[in-house]
Amino acid sequence: MNNTQPIYDAFIIGGGINGAAIANNLASKGFYVAICDENDVSGEASSHGNKLFQCGLEHLEKLNLSHVSNALKERETLCLQAPHLMQAIDIIIPDAPTIRSSLKIKAGSMLYGWLLRSETSIKPYTENIQNSLYSEPLKTPSLKATLCQEYLVNDSRLVVENLLSAERNHCQLLSKTKVVSGSLSNGTWKLKLQDSINGDQVTVSTHCIVNAAGAWAQSVLKQALGCKSRCEQPLEKHSFIAVPKFYEGQHGYMLQLPNQQFLSILPYATNYCLVGPVIRPVTNRELTTAPSPPKHNNTPANEEESSTLLQQLNYHFNTSFSPNDISWSFSSVRPATQDSQPVHMLDLQCSDGRSPVISVFSGHITTHRVLAEQVYECIHPYLPSPPPSLKTSITDKLPGGDYVTDAEPGVKNYEELTKTLKTQYFWLPKTLLARYCITYGTRAKNLLYGAVNLQSLGEEVLPTIYERELNWLIETEWVTCTEDVLWRRTKLGINVTEDDAKQLDTWFKGHYQHNSAVSKIENLANSNCKAS
Repeated sequence: MNNTQPIYDAFIIGGGINGAAIANNLASKGFYVAICDENDVSGEASSHGNKLFQCGLEHLEKLNLSHVSNALKERETLCLQAPHLMQAIDIIIPDAPTIRSSLKIKAGSMLYGWLLRSETSIKPYTENIQNSLYSEPLKTPSLKATLCQEYLVNDSRLVVENLLSAERNHCQLLSKTKVVSGSLSNGTWKLKLQDSINGDQVTVSTHCIVNAAGAWAQSVLKQALGCKSRCEQPLEKHSFIAVPKFYEGQHGYMLQLPNQQFLSILPYATNYCLVGPVIRPVTNRELTTAPSPPKHNNTPANEEESSTLLQQLNYHFNTSFSPNDISWSFSSVRPATQDSQPVHMLDLQCSDGRSPVISVFSGHITTHRVLAEQVYECIHPYLPSPPPSLKTSITDKLPGGDYVTDAEPGVKNYEELTKTLKTQYFWLPKTLLARYCITYGTRAKNLLYGAVNLQSLGEEVLPTIYERELNWLIETEWVTCTEDVLWRRTKLGINVTEDDAKQLDTWFKGHYQHNSAVSKIENLANSNCKAS
């Protein structure tokens, strides 16, 4: 390897929403950053939730007003940063007086509305839903319900767009790359990296390590870095199922369960409902040292958890779903947040006073930007001064959401984007254009640039998935396999058969050539990228 290899200011382990936000934050401030993930980015908990950017009505019960207030502010910011990834949805919470009194729900709704300072968002309110569209699917129609507006978020694409933003500021992204070991010497960490696909290895140097490996943070600390943490946080498993959509309308439900938890039923991928979570504790013995990459699978991952969700669904709604009706099931392991703990915890260790390791425990999609700024505040005394750069604002728009201002020429909002592209690419099927816009935002213009007809998109490898999109995802979004495309970049996996997935596997075998982390780092060492 070239001996002129630069030293990173910070090396981030974990390509979920927290790691991606930290990489974006540090790179935007001019620091020289790299981030790696053993599997695909957003491959674990960051893409395995209920897709609800929930600001936390349940947190009001614990009087955690600051969390709810901050989450609401973050939601407003994200609607500006990436409007194509945020979709407003009406949530129906039927009254359940035996679990929570109507007065308690009403008080919580009023408090939630007071914290919601937005002039555009609808404040929660109570409504008689008897004989309405909302009560029709309920087995025991409720007279009253609380209606509130929340937002669905394309979670995995939010991770990708944070990483694309970081990459614009010269962050180096190493997906499918594992940290095998780390050692500290003379104020510098030496990390041995291994490509997860072909086994190639390389050693890199960094001043600081950010451990954002989610449920595997303890494993990274102990097994790879040889460190011990002061934080011992329990783990829990969240499981979900998807079933065919069984009610009219684009609203969702949050049902109150006897254990005081909420069960959400949310529209997903047009023709389905996402149901969950069922939550159970996980021991460290159950947790493998590394997450396993998900495979195309339409069978329940865990029969007991799937059965519990089906029972709840059939108990509350006029449905009779069986295990054969489950279109998709998934689960994720994540740190559990106890009532007495903050939403996330940071543990900074710096044995030599110069080269810190900071570990992130827990966290939530609603706090990812705040967490990233807190990580920066903790480690910036140890970092070299960054070179002069155009430092971005914390509210700067993400790639795909970078619409121009009223004072500039160009596309100003999502509606104008779709209108412009419909005119320019009139030959493109409407449903395909809509998917491009809602998935990639303004970057859909890059995907379609130069196309003059449907044949310009190349072979239709799977229904609505053309070669141009696949090659573009490989080139710009670190895609290496079928699962990356179907489950994390496009979310089309639920509509794809096993035979279709195998067909896409065959396409990848014939068209994808893997470039390991070693070659990327060697190319960087020989480039003109300036390190600190």
